[in-house]
This record gives sequence, structure tokens and C-alpha cells, in this order.
Amino acid sequence: MELRQLRYLLTVASEGSFLAASRRLRVAQPALSRQVARLEAELGVSLLERGPRTVTPTPAGVAAVRLAGALCTALRDATTAARVADRGVAGACHLCVSRIAIWSELVARIVTAAARALPRVELVISEADGPDQWSAVREGKADIALGFAHPPGDASGDDGLEMIAGPCSEIDGVLLGAEHPLAGRTAIAAHELRPYPMVLVEWLEPAARRAFGRSPLRAAWHESLSVRTYEDARTQLTLGRGWLPFSTHWTHWTLPGMVLVPLADCRAPMPLWAAHRVDERDETVRAVIALIAQEARAPVTHTGTSSAPNGPAASDAALADEDAPERTLRETELRHFRYFRAIVEQGSTSGAAAWLGLTQPALSRQIRALERAVGVPLLARGARGVAPTAAGRALHERCAPLLAAAERFPDDVRAAALGAPGRCVLACASTPIVQHISANALRACVAASPPLTLDVIDVASPMQPTALLDGRCDLALGHPSPTSLPAVSARLRREFLLDDVGELALVSPSHPLAGRDEIRLADLHDLPLLFIPRELSPSVYDRVFDAFARAAFTPKLGPAADGLQTQWMRARAGLGWCLGFRSYRIAPPPGLALLHVADLSVAFGVELVSHRDESREPVLRAIAAIRAGAAEASAALASGARS
Repeated sequence: MELRQLRYLLTVASEGSFLAASRRLRVAQPALSRQVARLEAELGVSLLERGPRTVTPTPAGVAAVRLAGALCTALRDATTAARVADRGVAGACHLCVSRIAIWSELVARIVTAAARALPRVELVISEADGPDQWSAVREGKADIALGFAHPPGDASGDDGLEMIAGPCSEIDGVLLGAEHPLAGRTAIAAHELRPYPMVLVEWLEPAARRAFGRSPLRAAWHESLSVRTYEDARTQLTLGRGWLPFSTHWTHWTLPGMVLVPLADCRAPMPLWAAHRVDERDETVRAVIALIAQEARAPVTHTGTSSAPNGPAASDAALADEDAPERTLRETELRHFRYFRAIVEQGSTSGAAAWLGLTQPALSRQIRALERAVGVPLLARGARGVAPTAAGRALHERCAPLLAAAERFPDDVRAAALGAPGRCVLACASTPIVQHISANALRACVAASPPLTLDVIDVASPMQPTALLDGRCDLALGHPSPTSLPAVSARLRREFLLDDVGELALVSPSHPLAGRDEIRLADLHDLPLLFIPRELSPSVYDRVFDAFARAAFTPKLGPAADGLQTQWMRARAGLGWCLGFRSYRIAPPPGLALLHVADLSVAFGVELVSHRDESREPVLRAIAAIRAGAAEASAALASGARS
């Protein structure tokens, strides 16, 4: 399978005929037909229904088009990242943090310490959990992972990661669903929990046994209820099926419908791990690692923090040659990226040539062709071997997931085309109202006959169309985020579920404004706005800033962050304010004061996105459950607005 074949398939599907596609690609029609036929033969499936003048993707073809589009997008993004790095965007360190790391305030402490000790370092923070964090570091998508669970293996470096540990919090309570028999208690003894299972995400169980196995909490742990994700754990707790170890210092992170009850007779340490690559050589990353080690050893105070905000990051779009991504897609094949990855990991062209079974001159020619396509030098060549340039490091970080996706492509096409009976994967934004709707839908799916398994994954609204098209989910529930790609919009169906309005400011409960019923934007003039980077969703960003302009308000910008929990963590620590929505009054974000802003009104809402040609029975049942959940939330929102 080659990129050329995927590019041809995408064009044929987009144009609807081989003739139109051949004209657009400037490739002879017989040659184009042969390449698509070879791809079909390699995959063992028919991708196109061929008519006299037009072609239509088969079910397998629909899946192949989705996945091929995602692969080509990943290659374009890799090219852009390489060119941005070549223009001198430096001094950044990517932290991939878990929810527990945010809850424990370790992330807030690191942000504060970095602003003080490393003022020229930009901390880029993304949110993930467990295996996704470890993979992100191993594959170069993140520099450091912070979380509770230790990666498989030990800390010796045999698994490619080096670990730092520190006791960053203490488990002294349990999280229960509001309907649980013990939810009304003021305190619980450990032995009283034994009749009920501890709800554990499956990859957390080894870490929990290490942390709690010899602590007094062991008396409460009789059996486990294993689930796949935190969202599944939330479902089980909501249904009253177990309990989750928690810290009473995390009360501000409890979700609606949950109750946090202190433990009367036991405590357990909560160690956090920081994982980074053993062979890390980037000086910026190493400085942040040293700072984390220092913070991990510091006493835990559970107090708020403050720091100067980081400056705005340079725009990728402004720095990248607009034609470079398309040129790379036209002029390279997957082998170029495999060869480049081998050279970086072998440390020399000769070593990579021997490992690949190629001659050194042939390999050098392939790498020069890749550098011409990307448009920047990727390798610094010296007497002792080669090393990646800044652009090369950026490209290498993205090679592993790109090549892994290409390797999975044949199986993913077949799996996505067949679907999974009785199961639907729902991508959700992490906003309170979306979580409220998804919780309603989860309860309905569990109670349905026959039961429907609704697996919930966390995907930001701007990323949801891509997640749908590359087969990671069946449905997406989020906030309207129009795509600029007509071909993408044409393949998706958007259903607006309820109206919402951005009219709140979220601030720390200790902030002087927190006691007021209503404020104006001018009252926030000196407090940094904590918001998404514009490149994540230009349409949403511009809509909000247009509302600011109408009110003659220019916000002071704080550090941007993709994840809501990161934004809320910074606001709770007094680092700034976040935009809030009317719906937050029925599902308030944890640990924050909600202030009505008299001169702010940004129209928003919640939408359900699906494939336009969706016909799978489990997915249609899930759509009905989500609509019902949204209607319930809409009624609660209307009732709250009237009151």
C-alpha cells in the first residue's frame, strides 16, 4: 500500500468518477484505475461500485476513505510541524497529564514553578490517561507523562521510560453515586465497604494494588469491578454499583450525581509518576524533568497558586509554507518516512542502510528527496553520524503514529466496515452539559432491552469530525465547530440538540469577584483569560472574541490549553478566568465560582454528529437515547432559566 494509492482513492471518491479524478490528478485514467484495483486486491475487499459513468464507495470503501483521509491529514500536520520547528519555535515542553495529576494540584504546582524558574519555557499541556500517556511519550507525541499508574515493567529503563515518583496526595475518602446505600453517611469505616466492589479502570488495577495493597485501605477492598475507561467508571458509580478511592482535598473535582464521603479509620498514600524517555537529550525537556523531580519531593500543601502567564505561542499556519504539506503528499511515499525514522533511531545512515537492507547511496537519495518535499533540512550530518535537526525531531515525533496507522489500515478498513454489534462508541466533549447528556444516555442504554453498550471517549469538539471519519467513534456529542472542508461536511450529518449561551465567568472561589452576583467584562480587565488556542478551533475562538469586540473589551490573555480540566485547574489556582455557559448552572464545573457577565452573550449549543449514511442498528438506538437525554437536559436548562 502506498500513499499514492490512498491519494487516488480519495480523489476518485470525492469526484465521483475515474474520468473526473484523472483530470484533477493529471494522471491517465487507465493508470489510475490500475492503482485503485491494486489497492483493492491488497486489502481483499471491493472499495468502489463501478457504474457506466460514476462510482460509489462500498461500505468498505466508505471506511477506507475515512481512514485514508485521516492518514493524509496526519502527514500534512507532520510537514507543518517540521517547518514550524525549522523557523525557530523552541523552548517548549509537552506534558501529557492525567486527571489524577490535575486533581492532586501537582500540575498547578509545576506550572507555577516553571513560570518562576523557567520563564522562557512554554509548557504545552494535554490531557490523557494511563496507556495513552505512556504511548504518547514512547511515540514522541509528548515529552513527559504525569499520572498515577506506573507503565508496565519496572523503572529500570528497560521499557524505554525513566520514572520519577512522589507522594503527591492522600486517599482519605470514597466517591459514591448519590443513590448508593452509604451515600448519606458523614463518614465510613473501611470494613463497611467490603460488600461493595471497588470500581477500577482496568489498567489502574496494578497501580492500585501497589499503592493500596499494604495500606489500611486494603480492608475495604474485597473485590473489583473492572471497567475500561473513567467514563465507564462514572457510569457504574452513577448506577450505585461500587465505590472509588478519592481524596477529600479533591471535593472540587467531584461530578454531578456523586457524593464524596470521608473514611473514618484509614488513609493511603497516592503516589504519582512522571515518565520520560531514558535517552532524552533535549535541554528544555531535561530542565522540566528536574523541576518535576523537585516538586515531587516538596511537601503537599493543597493551597492555591499563582504565576505570570506564558506568552502566546506562534501560529503554525503563519510559519508554514502553505504548499509544503501538499507537496509532501504528492512527492513522498510511506517508505520515505520509514527510512527517515530508521536513520534517526540508528544514529547513522550506514547503520540504517544495513538494518533496512539498502545501499547507503540509495538510502541517502531517498532522504534527500524527503527533505526536498518537506522543504527544510531534517538531518545534521557530521563525521560521527547524523542527528535530527529541530525540524527532524518534530517530524520524527510524528512518524511512529503515522506509520502505525498505515500498518493498521487493512484491518481497520475491514473492522470499520463490519461494525461491532450491540456496541456504539460516543466521542464527547468534556463540558458539563455534554457529560450531563451522555450520563442520561448511558443510563438509558443500560436499561434498554436488549442492553446497548455505549462506550464514551473524550474528544474535543473541533477534533470530533476527524475522529468520526477515521473510525475512532460512531457518534460525536459536542459543540458546533464548523469544518472548513466541504468534503468532510458532506459526509457528516449534524443535528442541533439544544441552545446554550456563553454568559458566565468562572473564577477561583477565593477571588474578590467571587462574591458578586453579576459583573461586567471590564471587571475582568486585569485577570488573564484562560481559553483554547485559536488553531484548535478558529470558528469558536473568533466567535468569542467577536463578542468581546462588540462589548469594547480586549481580554488579557493567559496560557492557552486544549483541555477544559487544565483551564479550570488554572482558574481555580487563581491564574485567570474561564468562559462559562448558561448550562453550567445545572451541571457546574467543580471548585469554581460562576459569575453572570451582564455584557457578554455568545450563542452556543450542543450538537450530535453522525455519518450521513448511518444505518447500523446499535448506532441508531444510541442516537435515540442521546436525543432523549438532551431533551431532559434542555427541560432542566429551561426550568433553571425561568427560576
